Amino acid sequence: MTQAVLNPSVWGNVYRSVADPGEAFTTIRNGAGTGATTPAQFSAGFSKSVIDILWSTLYRPIMIWNLTGITGMLNSGQIALTGIGKYDEASLSPSCNIYGVTPVSYTGLVPSDYGNCGTTAYSSAITYANWPTVATTVTFTLNSAGLTALNAAMGVGYFAVCIREATYDATNTDPGSPPVGTVRELLISTLQILLTINYSPTSPQARVSGLIHRYSPGTYTLEIMIGGMSARFNPLVGLRKPVSAIPPPTPVSPLITTPPSSELSTLTPLDMARWESTHTQDQVFAIFGGHYPSFTEWLAWYREYGLTVL
Repeated sequence: MTQAVLNPSVWGNVYRSVADPGEAFTTIRNGAGTGATTPAQFSAGFSKSVIDILWSTLYRPIMIWNLTGITGMLNSGQIALTGIGKYDEASLSPSCNIYGVTPVSYTGLVPSDYGNCGTTAYSSAITYANWPTVATTVTFTLNSAGLTALNAAMGVGYFAVCIREATYDATNTDPGSPPVGTVRELLISTLQILLTINYSPTSPQARVSGLIHRYSPGTYTLEIMIGGMSARFNPLVGLRKPVSAIPPPTPVSPLITTPPSSELSTLTPLDMARWESTHTQDQVFAIFGGHYPSFTEWLAWYREYGLTVL
């Protein structure tokens, strides 16, 4: 198994911030974003200034990872933040979790990404009590929804997450009007954010590149081409059935009659298939002693005799 530890290629805070007297929580939650920045630290949650009557700001950090270079079978994944502080000045006990997001662009954040943050949780929420006040790693282990999104991005695209206050913002639960004075309901982290992916890499040599089915009286043969090599299988004698019981497949395209390449160093199983399409079963059996050859047998014969007996 291989482990990849990646920094995000794009990160920042998207938020909605309004002037005095502020807004009701539902309005500030569902309104349009007003800003997108890359600050020195992230804040997930909401707040008001000393002169505001209602809530004035709600933050939603976003991180994006480019996973086009990571291919394989996904085993597990996690996102680690460095928590450095928290505020609960209205005694609301905010929490924090990661969610899916569909940003406008994967190369930079814009205010409208505020409204693109989803509510499908990718992990279990971290409670206010468990959020650190000094630099300490906080780990979100991806759940099935998070792993599905991560797996879909591996090898082909980008994995993006939004950090949201989980108790009120993500669930659309109104905390009510804030008390008088400055009020912060925030969970704060540094820019040290890492995505860890545990996966089994996919080797091109392990991929099946072709299948050849052959039918002859009393015999069915399957040849599997894997990474430039081939292996041929015949059923056990007791399992062989007459051709009437296993009808040949209907060709999906005309038979290829082009002779194989004359460049012997680049011959492939496809060249063998072209050669076989121009010879009858009796001709093939006559050349190879009553059986279909493997690609290795055919290649050795063709290099020595093939060009003169086409």
